Amino acid sequence: MKLLEALVNSLGFHHVIKSLDPEEALGLAEKHRPDVCMIDIMMPGMTGGQLREELKQRPATGGIPVIFISGIISKKEAESIGGRLASGDTIIAKPFSRNEISRAIKLALSKGAGPQTY
Repeated sequence: MKLLEALVNSLGFHHVIKSLDPEEALGLAEKHRPDVCMIDIMMPGMTGGQLREELKQRPATGGIPVIFISGIISKKEAESIGGRLASGDTIIAKPFSRNEISRAIKLALSKGAGPQTY
């Protein structure tokens, strides 16, 4: 999480909201309404997919683009699907690079209003 925050900061985005707890993350997303949510697929308490579904079901967070970060798929697998899941969400395999994060954020923001928080 610290590495990802540092990468996002290095891209010029400094209002990063983070949580290790999916339930807390839902509350923070509703309160702050970030432009992008970056979610690890493997988390304690619920999966990243479950967290995404919770976000999409809530009126305040339903339109927030999701970028999945995963250590359970390989870079080759992510590339073979063009970095996109059937849901339309972006997926990035660990270990990720600054360029991969930058491209994913730009893609997500091109669907939204502009950079604010992550």
